[in-house]
Amino acid sequence: MSLQARNVRQRSGAAVIVALLLAVGAPATGAEIPVRDSPQLAATIKAMMLATINEQRHAFGLPPLRLDPLASSVGDALCRRQVYDRSVGHISTDGLSPFHRYSFAGGLDGITENTAAWSKDTPYTETEIEGLVAESMRAMLAEAPPRDGHRRAILDPRATHVGLGFAWRGGEVRVAHEFVRRYLRWTVPPPREIRPGEKATCAARPVRGWEIAAISVHFEPMPKPLSRTRASAIESYELPSTRSDFAPRRAGPGSEIARIARAGTAGGELTVAPDGSFTFAIPFAHGPGVYTLVAWVSNGEEKVPASNVSIRVIP
Repeated sequence: MSLQARNVRQRSGAAVIVALLLAVGAPATGAEIPVRDSPQLAATIKAMMLATINEQRHAFGLPPLRLDPLASSVGDALCRRQVYDRSVGHISTDGLSPFHRYSFAGGLDGITENTAAWSKDTPYTETEIEGLVAESMRAMLAEAPPRDGHRRAILDPRATHVGLGFAWRGGEVRVAHEFVRRYLRWTVPPPREIRPGEKATCAARPVRGWEIAAISVHFEPMPKPLSRTRASAIESYELPSTRSDFAPRRAGPGSEIARIARAGTAGGELTVAPDGSFTFAIPFAHGPGVYTLVAWVSNGEEKVPASNVSIRVIP
């Protein structure tokens, strides 16, 4: 689900809240992008956001989120790109969605993203930036159904970690929240790039109390770079509609899941061992493009998307 907040514009060079967006995880290269280096301010902003997120979760009886370094680096890279090219939203100008960026950076878990952006003609001061971010957190948490996507992401009971991104350059400020759902321990992670005709098998085991329920594989053509205007006009993102679903097949008591993985089973076969670990022979039925693997885990009462792993099939 995606949400865009009402734009707020004031005269005399005051801030413009460009976007507040939510959607249901290699980041855009940001190390070489010229932005203002202010590690102390970045640390202050991130500490403020993490404290607010966990205070609100505590108020609703939810466990706190742990800071995730990888997801934070992905959020930082998105923010750096966006203050440099003055774009907003979830689709960066390289054409990538949040789950692409997180996956290509090495992420293996489910991910949901909140972003916020501000622009004005004159440079922001550090004090102004702290006030903007604090106000954006209050606005997200004050949302009411049905337009309460940011609030629901912050209060997602199944989130376990969060990455926090920040960048500032003159009159451009960006922040990002990358909410992570970590329910799988991967023993054979999916590849991130493969050639047509090659086979790939992945293997993992759900954390205690959860079991693999299904795997969905979503296909899309290879993302293409976008202009700033076009990228900023996209107010939401979602998994591709071309999708195949696979149900688990239980292995016999004497089966060894590692041996099954090495055997290179037919594409689409999802095999579960008695101890709950599973292997999945990833199908690449549509040729070159990007395949995003969503592993659904269940605790007997609900299903949770525990991965958004994207794989490029390069011609």
